[in-house]
Amino acid sequence: MLAAGGELVTLVFGRDIDSSFGDELTGWLATVHPMVEVVAYDGGQPLWPVIIGVE
Repeated sequence: MLAAGGELVTLVFGRDIDSSFGDELTGWLATVHPMVEVVAYDGGQPLWPVIIGVE
């Protein structure tokens, strides 16, 4: 998705995701794709562990 020119990654974490995993994923994305803005939210949704949006 980022290869097509994405500039923003939005991560919405579900209620079962540990905050350290969220921090690790956010940091990894920022390291691997330094030109992309990464925004993370605690969504608390019960079904999906992580919802990822790329714009």
